[in-house]
Amino acid sequence: MFIGKQDSRNAMNNDRGESIFAANYEKLFGKRLPHMDTVNNVLVDLKNDELEFLKASLVQTLIEKKVFWKFRLEDHYYRVAIDATGVMNVNQGHCDHCLHKTSKNGVTTYFHNVLEARLITPNGFSISLATEWVENPSEYEKQDCELKAFKRLACKIKKFFPRLPICIHADRHCFAP
Repeated sequence: MFIGKQDSRNAMNNDRGESIFAANYEKLFGKRLPHMDTVNNVLVDLKNDELEFLKASLVQTLIEKKVFWKFRLEDHYYRVAIDATGVMNVNQGHCDHCLHKTSKNGVTTYFHNVLEARLITPNGFSISLATEWVENPSEYEKQDCELKAFKRLACKIKKFFPRLPICIHADRHCFAP
C-alpha cells in the first residue's frame, strides 16, 4: 500500500481492476496483485516472531540487491536509527504487560512503547530492521525500560544481520548507564 501510495486496503482493492496498475504491480513484484483482505488475514495469523523474520528477510533482499548501497556512511556503514515511540496511553491497565507511571498528583497512566531500529538514508527514506516491545513481564520487580529493550533489540539485529556494518544513531536512553 505504501509503494502504491494507497490510503487504505479498500483503495488498493479498487485499483486492482485498473490494467496499468496491475501490470506495474506484477512487473515490480513478479506476482499477481492479491486482494488486500487476503493479505490482512495472512498478517493477522502470523506470530510476532514470524513477522519479524519475514520483515528481516525482505530487508536482507534489498541489501543484497544493493538498494541502499549509495546511501552508506563513508561508503561502508549503513545508518540505523534506534528510538522508542509510544503506541498507546490509557487511564487503566488493560493487560499484565502495561508500563505505568504515576504523576506527582498521584494519577497513574498506563502505556505501551516499542523500540524500533530503522535503516535510514539521507534522502529521508527509512525501513524497519527490527522491533522490540518495551513491556513488563508477567512477574517483575523493576519495570522494563528502553535500555533493557535495546539490549534485546541489538541481539535481534545481530541475529538477522550478522555481518552488516552499521552506524547506530540513537538518543541517550539507549546508552545511558
